[in-house]
Amino acid sequence: MLICTSRRLLPSDAAHSVDTSGHLDAPPSNRKIGDAMIGQNEYYEGKVRSLEFANAQGKFTVGVMEPGEWTFEAPTREWMILTRGSWDVKLPGSDQWKTFGEGDSFQIEGNESFTVRITDTVAYLCPYT
Repeated sequence: MLICTSRRLLPSDAAHSVDTSGHLDAPPSNRKIGDAMIGQNEYYEGKVRSLEFANAQGKFTVGVMEPGEWTFEAPTREWMILTRGSWDVKLPGSDQWKTFGEGDSFQIEGNESFTVRITDTVAYLCPYT
């Protein structure tokens, strides 16, 4: 659900709790625009926000993240495509950070978690299955 609809958050701050749908602090809302349903997600006290939608090309989220370190669990395959800014990513199975810039992407197979570290606000696109 974030950053992709099927994503669950793994909060790094123990003061936060995650409900069973994977949303932190606020449940998603949906708005019908024409024939499309657009969902809104908010995580980590509003520091990570996304819109989710589906069309003939598949399922997607688009969003922004403010500076911080955010961990996500992806129950399905997804691709994170950075459209603005740069971030460091700790990919599944690694304890090393890897830097990605605008236009770079990485794939998560599903049932995996990853962490992003951001020093300036970024924007991304996330197609998922």
